[in-house]
Order: sequence, then C-alpha cells, then structure tokens
Amino acid sequence: MNIDLAFAPSALLPHPVPGSAFSYAKILTLPFFGSGIVEIPPRGEKRAKNARKMQMVFFVHEGKVGVRVGPGPGDAKGRKGSAEREDGMNEFAISRGGVWVVPRGNIYSITNESRTKTARIFFAQGCEVEAES
Repeated sequence: MNIDLAFAPSALLPHPVPGSAFSYAKILTLPFFGSGIVEIPPRGEKRAKNARKMQMVFFVHEGKVGVRVGPGPGDAKGRKGSAEREDGMNEFAISRGGVWVVPRGNIYSITNESRTKTARIFFAQGCEVEAES
C-alpha cells in the first residue's frame, strides 16, 4: 500500500463543505483511521454530528472555539465533566494549543468564538475494524 507520509502546508488547503459553515481538508483516509484540518470562519459553526463508531481527538492550531460533547438528548450515559449540562452535554471553550476528545457514540459541535479570526483545528479519528478472515 502506498500512502503519503508528509504534507506541505500548501497541500492542506481546506475546501468549503456544501451546506455548512466550515471548510475541510483531508490528510489521511484509511478504513480504520482518518485525519484532517477543519477551518471555521469567525462566528461560524460545525453543527452537531454523531461520532458514531469513531473515537476522535481535536487539536486547536489557531483560534478559540466553543465545544459541546455528550450523549445527546435522551441518553443518560454522558461523560462527567465540570461543565456538564442537564441534557448531558459538556460545554467548554478551548484555545490555541488545547486538545479535546469525543468518545465514540457521542455528539459534538464546534463554534468559532472569534468575531475576526478563522479557527483552524487538526483532528484524527480511529475505529476498530473486524479482522479479515
């Protein structure tokens, strides 16, 4: 299998996601692992999405974002956190250099809190795959 091992900044140009308020650049896509860059414009949002089978990790490269992570309405299996709300969602702000995780099966959303600067976020996601027989 041939895969790229390194990427120049010029290769990481996010493209707008149709119908959404963010841009995205794929870095790596494998059956069990993926990574990329997300850019969210000032006051923009990456709407709520379920991580499903993926375990995810995010790193804020530039900016400050508001994050919501949790099981969503009607699911009491939330992760305990200092900012947990009645609906089981955890809500927090995180700045440049910060990292957060989204456990598999949880819902997450990201909002750029800046009025003037684009937020740039690196993410990686992985899942278990069944062994080939």
